[in-house]
Amino acid sequence: MMETNAHHEEKLKTYMQRNNVSGEHLTFSESTRSVAEAANVAGVTLQDFVKNICMIDSNGSLVVGIVKGEDRVSTSRGAAPSSLSSGSDLLIF
Repeated sequence: MMETNAHHEEKLKTYMQRNNVSGEHLTFSESTRSVAEAANVAGVTLQDFVKNICMIDSNGSLVVGIVKGEDRVSTSRGAAPSSLSSGSDLLIF
């Protein structure tokens, strides 16, 4: 049985409450496929966002890059910090 988005949203909200996560989970009816769209719908700037990109490296390992909303990660160069624009921060897990 496929889980619904509502189910995942509830799991996230429950996790945030149980773990005293300071933040707010927002859901929008408009498209938010990009940070620019999400910022527009939320009424904030790109600098207010953090985003992640999940990739599989050449060894088959999952790499999750977390970057500021206005920054980009190059998937063609992998998840190396050099793939970001200068001055960008990247967290890799």
